[in-house]
Amino acid sequence: MNEKNLVKILAAAAIILGIVFISVICIDTHESTSLSVKSPDTLKDGDAYSVELCDSKGNPIANQNISISFGSNSFNLTTDENGIAVLKISNVPAGEYDVKIQYDGNSHYKNTSAVHHAVILKIEKTRSLDEILQSGEYKKKIGDYQIVEYNYMGDMESALVEDSNGKKWIMGGDGFTSV
Repeated sequence: MNEKNLVKILAAAAIILGIVFISVICIDTHESTSLSVKSPDTLKDGDAYSVELCDSKGNPIANQNISISFGSNSFNLTTDENGIAVLKISNVPAGEYDVKIQYDGNSHYKNTSAVHHAVILKIEKTRSLDEILQSGEYKKKIGDYQIVEYNYMGDMESALVEDSNGKKWIMGGDGFTSV
């Protein structure tokens, strides 16, 4: 074999090896993933905020780390066997948030992220009937307290009250309604 042919064969082999090497390095074999929010847009303290992580075929991906950020509040979660990560909303200040959700991927799955606009509502503290009546918000009590039998919950207190604007309210247990 002459020297020219040997150089051509070696050059062709080098080019083929180079193409194979570049293909192995540059072709990403990681499977695509997606995140979807399963929660409503409006939440309050105590609600669950949940996201689902799936592969490119829509199959859930279990035991993966997800990070969720509400403003400066960040949380790290792990997906369950159904690909769901759940965050119980607790002590997140009321307001509107662009919730940032991030999955960093692993040796098999590509990373992905999502942004979801959510509103966290302020929860008013529940007050007892006596606290409300003693606060001075209501100018007088109309009628008397009475004990009301209420199924399995036992005895509950109720009263008919009038607020400082003259509106009448029936108050009982944990809440009230206007009449």
